Amino acid sequence: MTCIPQATRQRKAIRDNIANRQVAIAEQLALEEELYNKELEVRDRDRLVMEAFQREMGVSAAEQRTEKYMLKNTLERVNMLDPTGQ
Repeated sequence: MTCIPQATRQRKAIRDNIANRQVAIAEQLALEEELYNKELEVRDRDRLVMEAFQREMGVSAAEQRTEKYMLKNTLERVNMLDPTGQ
């Protein structure tokens, strides 16, 4: 008769162990999800910063600024100077 209570205790210990593992896994998943979301936020912020930089300082922005300057400051209001002076 002592085998039945021992088997019951073992089953209860196994169930408790499984429950504890499930809780630990759920906590780990929550932590990983939080870290992943933070990483995504950093990626999005970096992408936005790079896009803003390219808009303000990229090749096309520099060309637009140069063209605007040339149109404003040349006598004939052209965006290209003739190196021969003609």
